[in-house]
Amino acid sequence: MTRPSVGFVYLILVAVGVVAFFAWAAATPPLDAAWQITIDLESGARGRLDADERRLLQDALRRHPPLADNLVEGRSFGIISPNDRGHIDAKFAYLIRRSAADPKTVRVHAREDVRVRVRAGKTKAKGEATPDTPFVFTAPDDRFPQLIELRFPKKKRRNAVRVETVP
Repeated sequence: MTRPSVGFVYLILVAVGVVAFFAWAAATPPLDAAWQITIDLESGARGRLDADERRLLQDALRRHPPLADNLVEGRSFGIISPNDRGHIDAKFAYLIRRSAADPKTVRVHAREDVRVRVRAGKTKAKGEATPDTPFVFTAPDDRFPQLIELRFPKKKRRNAVRVETVP
């Protein structure tokens, strides 16, 4: 049995390189994917983000701070999920905190008893908001801009939850 020639091996390596290049070029760039996620979140066309999508969006915000500035429209803190002046209809919401100088306390007010779960980076918290007592979460001062996920797993009524930030 004869061994393949150097020219044949070179030809195979070039073919593999060309296929790898086109596979890489066909992938959606991370910033484009993050931009599409935010558009879908703001319009209500997307459900809750999975771990990979959350990580992709958080990484894009950190690598491209003007994206966060654009999403919160110049404010220090912004809700990028459908809301009406902080009133949330869905069972989740996503907030962006631009810097450590911005408010870090999030209060969730409720018209009925609502369980609340929060995730900001690796920090997680859970609790309950009642008509008498809001749920309070203080975001950690780590890398910025920060993506904060709020979840309301058992919420029943529309507009039962209102989110506000406190310095």
